[in-house]
Amino acid sequence: LRVRVQTLGDGPLYVRELTEPLRSLSSEPLTVYLVHFLYAQTHGAGKADALRVYQVLSWTCGVLYVFVSLLMADAIGRDRRERVILRLFLLTVGTMELFCGYAEHYAPLTVAVLVYLYLAWRYLDGQSSLTAPVLAWSIAFAFHFSAPVLFPSLVFLYYVEWRRSPSKSGL
Repeated sequence: LRVRVQTLGDGPLYVRELTEPLRSLSSEPLTVYLVHFLYAQTHGAGKADALRVYQVLSWTCGVLYVFVSLLMADAIGRDRRERVILRLFLLTVGTMELFCGYAEHYAPLTVAVLVYLYLAWRYLDGQSSLTAPVLAWSIAFAFHFSAPVLFPSLVFLYYVEWRRSPSKSGL
């Protein structure tokens, strides 16, 4: 009665492609490169090793997601109750299945987007420079070409930086 979810969707295709030579980097160049690099490091010899690489990447991204979620909840929450609610929201979001050994390319992107949001929040709170969220957005974009949907938020951060500049203090 047990259902295996780690190879639903495009999972079997990704596992099969990993056992073949790298052809193109498609729309997720850094993710594909990372998966191929890890597969080469394990001296992979087939679909079982390929699936294991995806599983380890998925679990590792899950650990990072939990860590950054806790940081984000602590940064945004104003009191203990809000922090608990934010933790629950972030840790029960629908993308959590990506971190349970699922053979998919979206796990690193999901973590990179959360890191971007956390660093953007820290910037808006005056605790970091604009460089950190810009770098996180660039990495998210390299993980998957769907990250440009965050570009308007990056424009907003640049607007905030422009408003904070010393030459604007007289306005």
